[in-house]
Amino acid sequence: MKAAVLMAPRSIKLNERDKPIIGPEDVLIKVKAVGICGSDLHYYEHGRIGDRVVRKPLVQGHECAGMVVQVGENVKNLKPNDRVVIEPGLPCGLCPTCKKGTYNLCNDVLFLSTPPNDGVLKEYLAHPAHFTYKIPDHVSNEVATLAEPLSVGIYAAQKLQLAPNSHVVIMGIGPVGLCMILAAKWFGAKTISVTDVEPFRLEIAKQIGSTHGIQIREDQAVHSLDYHAEMLGGYDCVIDTTGKDEALEWAVRLLKRGGKIGGIGFPGKV
Repeated sequence: MKAAVLMAPRSIKLNERDKPIIGPEDVLIKVKAVGICGSDLHYYEHGRIGDRVVRKPLVQGHECAGMVVQVGENVKNLKPNDRVVIEPGLPCGLCPTCKKGTYNLCNDVLFLSTPPNDGVLKEYLAHPAHFTYKIPDHVSNEVATLAEPLSVGIYAAQKLQLAPNSHVVIMGIGPVGLCMILAAKWFGAKTISVTDVEPFRLEIAKQIGSTHGIQIREDQAVHSLDYHAEMLGGYDCVIDTTGKDEALEWAVRLLKRGGKIGGIGFPGKV
């Protein structure tokens, strides 16, 4: 099979790889669509995120949709021709954290496309069936790749206990920030203010539910946010997807007493 391999920062080559062999609990998936995450861009541009360094050729990508072409002998929940998405973080299943049900916090999680683990930018993927989920017929492969970033938004809203009629700020509306808007709407937020440097992202945000958009232009955005926060009596929640130091400073000043800050983005300096 063919695979897109990151050989060095800003250098990707299309290489031949062996087609994977599945185990009794696995499915073989023909990959149809892959989303590009901000982490993929970090590895592509810098070859690292903090202490996670690309030390050998790496297949990137972890937001994946495809079609099952083969199932292991013990797999009962899936069959060939099923359209599926995957959960890219594979926990050990044995540690106290996993047994408690919070397997997303497993110290030994194997996360696809995080060095040294290959990702899904290849023709075929072997994946555990119990971390593979069917796609509804009306959802395209491309839209289905957003299942993983959307889960980030939903989980953040759950952890922040985002309540109906709350006032929310989302700083940075790339794909995760846009998914955060959808999650905030689902949890009943009354106002959803968003900030970004790109006007076209602000327009998309408005189309899917933001109520107040601010383009970042030096101090103008700070003054606008301050004014809006004063009108509301402070925001209930500020969610940062940018990882920028300035965003945390803004978040503290915008919150009402007892408000909450959610941090999702990678710091740019790592």
